[in-house]
Amino acid sequence: DPDESKPWLDILVVRVLRRIALNEIFVNLIMLFIAGNVVTMMLEQFPPQVSWMQPLKAFELLFLVIFCIEMVIMLGALGPKGYVCNPVTCFDGFIVIISVIQATVGGSGGSAFTALR
Repeated sequence: DPDESKPWLDILVVRVLRRIALNEIFVNLIMLFIAGNVVTMMLEQFPPQVSWMQPLKAFELLFLVIFCIEMVIMLGALGPKGYVCNPVTCFDGFIVIISVIQATVGGSGGSAFTALR
């Protein structure tokens, strides 16, 4: 692995983040969260079912926090250049950033941002 010769890999935090990021359990857990997020997005409807609004919002926020944590772990494990140069992680990061913007400006389901997610 050409990454193994880079000095920043000797930092304890980076080693721990790499161990987490490359762990099969972590990868599978993230896939499970992605599937759960897809299910919650599929449950959104128009007009919204009032009894589902609060639980769906809570799940949406939970998934956003989980995906932000995943992004931080992957950024630390791969380094900024490695993260951006990998098309999969770069796309994931873009989606997380768009989702954070949507949550910050108070966007709700049904927007173009949700369709992109």
